[in-house]
Amino acid sequence: MKWFEDVFLKSIFDRIGANNSKWLTVKQTSICCQYMEQELNRYENRYGDMYNGLLYKYVWDGREVLLRFSKLNGCGTIIFGYTEQEKTKIRRRDEETRKQRELERIQRYYTKHPDKYAKKIEKIKADIAYWEDDLQECMASGEDATETIRCIAESRTELKLWESVQSI
Repeated sequence: MKWFEDVFLKSIFDRIGANNSKWLTVKQTSICCQYMEQELNRYENRYGDMYNGLLYKYVWDGREVLLRFSKLNGCGTIIFGYTEQEKTKIRRRDEETRKQRELERIQRYYTKHPDKYAKKIEKIKADIAYWEDDLQECMASGEDATETIRCIAESRTELKLWESVQSI
């Protein structure tokens, strides 16, 4: 087991990295089949046909390793998943990219359509006023105001974002 993890899987991972698929030779595939846990995998192709296949799983160094076995040639494709730290880093990077694109979109809106931009600001302020009134009604009647509070917070965050482009 130590050789399989420290030498075999490490050498393959060093060549392909995470989230990349690679075909293995028949011999490499048979080695993986010895050490990895087998399960039956049902999948549907793009035409709606159902197929059965062998899927081998293994957890190595915090990564899920998957091997899809082909009965046609005895070979398989291997893929190494991301670790939790890598997933968190990718999510954070994607979120930053999404925020940057949203800010650029709002900036274009501000420069190219100032009248529509002003209407959007007014609409967000009206939404905040509506939710604040709804919060007062919920408090007076004793209803649960959790959703209303969440809506107020989201609207204020949106307003802050839209108004931030004026200072850029």
